Amino acid sequence: MKNSNGFTLVETFTALSLLLCLIIFLLPSLSHIRLLQEDLATERKAISYLHDELHALSYNSTNLPSVHPVSQDSRFMIQFEEKKGLIEGCVTWKTHSEQIKEVCLYGKGP
Repeated sequence: MKNSNGFTLVETFTALSLLLCLIIFLLPSLSHIRLLQEDLATERKAISYLHDELHALSYNSTNLPSVHPVSQDSRFMIQFEEKKGLIEGCVTWKTHSEQIKEVCLYGKGP
């Protein structure tokens, strides 16, 4: 211990290999979290489009469109149906894992 002027080469390689192992194990988790964040952002956007369309339909007494794509984004498909004096609007889209998701909202009928 008289000549301790810093780290030895073995200690440096050990520290770097531990750091590399941590990075290798964390990168897939981080990329998976990023995809989940994008899916949540897509879901928020879909619900927002559905809400806007449903809000516009509740004030217009026109015929309900059965199925139509959202003009701003072609990933979403919105379907409207009248049920017991209410308008049911459902939006469907695909996630990154190719699952089909659907969310429905209700508004007052014309």
